[in-house]
Amino acid sequence: MPQGVTGGLNDQFFIYDIAFPAMTSGLTSALPLQIDSLSNFLWRAMNFWGYPDGATFSTPFQDNFLRPFTLSITDSATGRSFSNQAVPLDNWAGIGKFSFVLPEPYLWAANSSIQVTLVNLSTVTFDNCHLSLIGKKTFQSFPTP
Repeated sequence: MPQGVTGGLNDQFFIYDIAFPAMTSGLTSALPLQIDSLSNFLWRAMNFWGYPDGATFSTPFQDNFLRPFTLSITDSATGRSFSNQAVPLDNWAGIGKFSFVLPEPYLWAANSSIQVTLVNLSTVTFDNCHLSLIGKKTFQSFPTP
């Protein structure tokens, strides 16, 4: 800690990333995500990243490309879902340069468990799929939005 500064770190920018296996045609992948037991997490935004099979980092990215997935997210502790059914991914997951900002931040309590389900609706395999929950960790207190 810098000299002359007292107290502890209460807030820290943080990204929880969920890495999915190769998403083959029609695959449903349900993965858990565990929030750190030492801090709450204020979720503010979300991004998704993945490449169609055969694409490389040098393949130009198309901003108007619709990603053929549905997504559902459930707070396992409360049983609350964030949608009434699986939602098309582009309706709520941004891309790196345009994050989807949640209309209301959501507070995950320390040690919460999240269930994320991604379904590939296309006939193409997608590699290196990542869903990133963007926000901040809060230590010793509940955060202010």
